[in-house]
Amino acid sequence: MNENIIALCDRIREASLSLHRYLRHGHLEKVYENGLAHRLVMQDLIVSQQHPLQVKDQDGTVLGEYLADLLVAQVLIVELKDCRALASEHTAQLVALRDSELLRISPQGFETLMVKFHKEAGIDDLWAKAQPAYDEVIARYHPGVLQALRESNGYLRNPTSGYLGRRFQIYIDLLGAPNQVHQRSFKDDYYVVATPSVDPQIDYIRRAYLHYLLDPLGFKYAEPLDKKKALLDYAQAAPALGEQYKDDFVLLATMSLVKAVESRMQRGSKREEMVQQALKEGFILTPHFAEQLVLYEKQEAAMRYYLPDMIVAIDLKKEEARLEKAEFSKERAVRIAKKAAPPPKPVLTGVRKTLEDAIALYDQKDWPKAREEFLKVLKETEDKSIHAKAYYGLARIAALQKNPELAVQLFEKTLELRPDPDIASWSHVYLGRLFDLANERQPATDHYKAVMALEGAPPTAKQAARKGLEQSFEREKK
Repeated sequence: MNENIIALCDRIREASLSLHRYLRHGHLEKVYENGLAHRLVMQDLIVSQQHPLQVKDQDGTVLGEYLADLLVAQVLIVELKDCRALASEHTAQLVALRDSELLRISPQGFETLMVKFHKEAGIDDLWAKAQPAYDEVIARYHPGVLQALRESNGYLRNPTSGYLGRRFQIYIDLLGAPNQVHQRSFKDDYYVVATPSVDPQIDYIRRAYLHYLLDPLGFKYAEPLDKKKALLDYAQAAPALGEQYKDDFVLLATMSLVKAVESRMQRGSKREEMVQQALKEGFILTPHFAEQLVLYEKQEAAMRYYLPDMIVAIDLKKEEARLEKAEFSKERAVRIAKKAAPPPKPVLTGVRKTLEDAIALYDQKDWPKAREEFLKVLKETEDKSIHAKAYYGLARIAALQKNPELAVQLFEKTLELRPDPDIASWSHVYLGRLFDLANERQPATDHYKAVMALEGAPPTAKQAARKGLEQSFEREKK
């Protein structure tokens, strides 16, 4: 469901940007509403304009009615605003929808069903097994994240306890596709989800945190930024720059600032390399902000007070001269994820070491010594699963040494110990072949059929059994 909603949001966002690029500014809000509804309908989406929603009290009493601009696919409300920037009352309007009937469309009894599922699926037990793995990864992230947040707060001179009542939360998703960091924001809160990786992805979490701190400043100072919007034309020539930045100068400026701050938090020549890389990608104000940050570091005001000075200092002629010489990258930089090193081979001791030695000697065709080691295994442990492997090895040696009666006894003993599907299936195959060689076709086919019915039997064993059912096994003539 969440993936479908996100995909739907992406389609609506793309349609909105496309419509805005065509209509530009100056039309009534209703024109944009009609245009967006038309474009979504053209995509075969069900759209209802000015859709009525009942707002109810806790006891179900209808308090009034609310008209949503668009209801898309019966699941998503779209509110359109024809304004310079979003205001707090716009956000409050959407938050109020949490009390509307539309957001209570879950089937009757769904909560009870989920409680039942939780118990039947053993979610608590599953979590108890998985939690140590999550705790381990969180422990790996904790020092680096803590340092990154402290450095970011220190550089921007930001209070560390709840910035303007907002929250920044990090989640670990061990089941997600590896080497990813996803960032989402809802109202005043920012959420970051990190998936498995060889090393903690601290740099990307730091960038998300810088967005959390700097995004509100971009919106706050949108008006002075808008006076520098003429520079946006230069960003259109950057092939690697996302379309969202080419259409939104405030968004472009904020990301340019984030990258400039990232560069200043590095040391040595890497600072200038990061600035130039950001410029190549199309973040045209990163060089300006990086220069201004040098001055910012020499004074005492926090970034939220100093940013207006940095915006005023944008010299259009100077930046135009700089951008005339800029060479933009044709493609976005590709991040190469670090590959995990193969886990070290476990060091075996005791009976498992003896069993490994026996198998190695068998593979080397040193069957007398292998037999001695398999016999040692039987003496060193009472574990039936290990005994099964030892008897299986002894049975194969007996067959190779042309002792079919002993081989049959040992393979049957192997099966009595309920081995894993691999050993069980091949034991049946060998028994089938031994009975075929003794001209006892019925027990031979019984063993081949047992392989075909065995759950988890490897394809190679089933193929050998299928061949045995089709034709009696014969030794290869030399």
